[in-house]
Formats: sequence, structure tokens, C-alpha cells
Amino acid sequence: MNNLENSYRPRAAWTIAGLLAVMMLVNFLDKVVIGLVAVPMMKDLELTPTEFGLIGGSLHWLFAISAVAGGFLANRKPTRTLLLGIGLFWALVQLPMLFVSSLWAIVACRVLLGIGEGPASPVATHALYKWFPDDRRSLPVALLHSGSAMGLLVAGIMIPWVSLHYGWRANFAVLAVVGLVWCLLWLKFGREGGLDRLVGKAPAGPGSAPMPYRRLLRDGTVLGNYLCHFAANWSLALTLTWVPAYLETGLGIDSLNTGRLFGLFVLVTTPLSLFMAWWSQRLLRRGVPSSLSRGVFVSVCLIASGLLSMALILPDLSVPLRIACWVVEATLKPGKRHIYSKRRYFIDEDTWAIVEADHYDSRGELWRVGESHGYFHPGVQAQLTAMEVFYDLQSGRYIASGMTNEQSEPYDFDYQATASDYSPGALRSAGLR
Repeated sequence: MNNLENSYRPRAAWTIAGLLAVMMLVNFLDKVVIGLVAVPMMKDLELTPTEFGLIGGSLHWLFAISAVAGGFLANRKPTRTLLLGIGLFWALVQLPMLFVSSLWAIVACRVLLGIGEGPASPVATHALYKWFPDDRRSLPVALLHSGSAMGLLVAGIMIPWVSLHYGWRANFAVLAVVGLVWCLLWLKFGREGGLDRLVGKAPAGPGSAPMPYRRLLRDGTVLGNYLCHFAANWSLALTLTWVPAYLETGLGIDSLNTGRLFGLFVLVTTPLSLFMAWWSQRLLRRGVPSSLSRGVFVSVCLIASGLLSMALILPDLSVPLRIACWVVEATLKPGKRHIYSKRRYFIDEDTWAIVEADHYDSRGELWRVGESHGYFHPGVQAQLTAMEVFYDLQSGRYIASGMTNEQSEPYDFDYQATASDYSPGALRSAGLR
């Protein structure tokens, strides 16, 4: 350990960390650009939501495979050379987007970009580890991934502005230039770290022999990391692909303000990320095992984020608490009888749909609560219902119905119904038994 500490060069190490953080910034610019140009791109190329979803998802088709392949190469080849090649590949693969209009040509460009971006994080992390001792790695790794968050900030400011003034395709030229500039900086200042060689020369102790990949890939810690990244990247892919289009098309927010919302997200999450990394590193240096200071620590953070996402459909955080609503209250007319003495409706001011209804019993106590969970369908430009939930607070039961994920086929909005479709026989044959 003393040899490692003596060989640790903070100034050079943090220079490399900064360059790698900028690389991850470029990486996320490349990822998020499709989401931020979704609306003008779909309009210009006449893409359906399904076709755009295909484009958005194609980045990840070979992403994981290339990430694993990049990890194997990083164990055998200099990371400086690999990262330079990765950066050049990103820059060049952006150029066809300046003129291609075919759906499958665009998909091919995104698949190729995914192949190039897959190894970025593991190779960059491996390069970083060659410069920092184990007990000093949490903060530089956090800086590395903060570059990703800063990519969202820069993208939110830059991409809508470029699209507004020069057209959505111009963004890909800008990204190609930015990628090439980073390659030049890396070529001049990037160096290979040497701490891994010192570790390799250290006296072998018990259990220090290389672990076979078969055993490594079946290890519980590795599988746990895999599942954590799966959950985190599911949410990330959904956000990068669809949230910008939803903000513009669904909520009517202009492209510049949509970008600013991305910037606000970064301003909140980046300091929090760095603080959590500092906290984890502090725990490690104080003797807390890595399985707790890193593994359990990150798992708890992911669980917390999942619970916050689930809170969107929990009854304790009702729909009206999340959106602006009109409140309409109806009480039972004197002399009339009904199981409910009062109902209170919460009506979404944007869609005029009832999103919650509170039902009160004869004693005036809240008895039942109904919620309608809606979504904006960009294909038909209308608010639809994804699920309805009805809670009986006195019996402690609930029922959920109308869940769109249980449909075998999507809605057909082009279907032209005739009077015969509503005959008793037609309705009887269309019913479910």
C-alpha cells in the first residue's frame, strides 16, 4: 500500500479524471440528442411514435455486448488507445445523420453509436483505476459519472437552441466537432496510469490469484451489480427517449424550456451525486467494508428512487397532489337517499378528465377513493386512461381495472365503426367470458 501511495500523483490523476469526465459528457450528449430533437424529427420525417421508439431503443441493441467486449479489451490493450478509438468512432458515426432520412438508415447509425458507446463507461473506469488507489476511487468515479449529468445540462441548453436556429440535423454536426475536439485533447494530455502494474508486482497473498470468468459472472456481488444497473438504465433510457417529447407534445412546453427542465434536473442531482460519493468514500476510509460502504449504500439509494417512482400511484400521494385540478363537490339533496352523502371530484385543468373522486358515507366520513391514472398519447394528441384504481378505506380492499399493459394489441384509432358493430349479436361475440 505504501508503494501505491507513493506512486499516486494527484495532479496528473485528476487531470485524467477531468478529461474522462468530459468524455462522458460527450457520451451523454450523443445519447440524449435523439430525445431532444424528437418533435421536429418526427414531424420532418413523418415518423410514428412506434417508429421513433424503434430509433430510440436501437442504441441499446448491442450496447451491452460491446460493453463486455470493451471490458475484455481493456484488460489486454492500453486504455489510452482504446478511448481514443472510441471517441473517433462516436464523432464519425454522427456525420451520416446530417443527410439520411430512411428509418432503417437512422436505426443503423444509432446501433453503430451504441456499439461505440457501450465500452465507454467500463473502459473509462478501468483507465481511472490505474491512477487512483482503491480507497481514493469513489470521488473520481463520481466525477466521471457527473460528466454524464453535465451532458444533460449542456444538451438541455445547447440542443434546443441549435434546433431552433439551424434545424435539428445541425446538432449532429456540432456533436461530431465536439467529439473530435475531445480526441485532440486526449491525444495531447491523455496518459496510461501505472498503479495497476504496481499491484501486479505486489507479493501474492491468499486468494490473490485471478478469478475465472465463469466463477466471476456467477458471483452474487456481480449479479447484484448487474440487476442494479438494469433497473437504473431502464429508467434512464425511458427518460432520455420519451420525456422531452412528452414535455413538448404532451404538456405544450416549448423546446427551450424543455431543455431548461433538463438543466434543472442536473443542478439538483449532480451535487447530490458528489455528496453521496464522498459519503461512501468516507465510510470506506473509516474501515466500513466495501460491501456495505459501496454495495449496500448504492442499493439503498436505488430502492429509495424506486419507492419515489412508485409513490406516483400510491393512495397516500393522490393525483391532485401532483397536478393542478379544479375541485367540484356535490352533496346529497335533502330528503333523498343514497349510499354516498357527498362526492368530491378533482378535474385536471388541462384535459378536463376526472382524475380522483372521493366518496363519503352517511356519517360524512371518507369511505372510498377512485383514481384514474392517465397518459398523453402522442399519436392521437389526446389524454387516455392507463389504469383505474378504486380503494375501499373501511374494508381495506382495492381493485385495479382497465390496465393497458394487459391488452394483447394496442388501440386502433383508425378503425371505422358501423351501426352493425353495435348490434346485440356483435356485442355478444365481442364480449369476454
